[in-house]
Amino acid sequence: YYIGTANGIVSFREKESDLNGSPYSSTDTFEEQDYSGMMGSWTLHFAYLDVTSIQVTPRKAYGLSEGAIFSVNREDEAVQYYNRLGGLSDANIASIHYDDLTAQLLILYANGNIDLMNDDGDVWNIADLKIKQLSGTSKVANSVRMHNGYAYLAMPFGIMQVNLRRHEIADTYYIGPEGADLNVEAV
Repeated sequence: YYIGTANGIVSFREKESDLNGSPYSSTDTFEEQDYSGMMGSWTLHFAYLDVTSIQVTPRKAYGLSEGAIFSVNREDEAVQYYNRLGGLSDANIASIHYDDLTAQLLILYANGNIDLMNDDGDVWNIADLKIKQLSGTSKVANSVRMHNGYAYLAMPFGIMQVNLRRHEIADTYYIGPEGADLNVEAV
């Protein structure tokens, strides 16, 4: 079965069975039977057609396409896909940014969630902004600047500083009058 979604195609593979409808044949013993996939399995095949951002690292070129990420190894041109099923902490990626100093890809989601990923595919999640209650304020960064191991995010409410080495939000600056929210377009 195949289902079309905004993120691509979802496929379902039913359990394998013999002609009698049993998931194993009469010659198999219970101990030797591999039961993986007996209940069926879902697989998400993302669409990677409309690339909206590219970040080049010494080892890989990352592309953001329709809310999902893929990379091309610069040496052997092997393609690798990254998504929630494969280690990322969320879906609907808004933007990606690479920091040369810490050799990490900053992944910003539309809901405010943040992932940091190295070229080996290790992922660290920073969910602070995602879980923060903001009344009517977007959690999507307007722009990002990397400097000395920090990412500075121009946000609709101020400036957020992310410590890329410690994988945490280091500070938030509310720069409006008397510390009020101020939509920052660029840093």
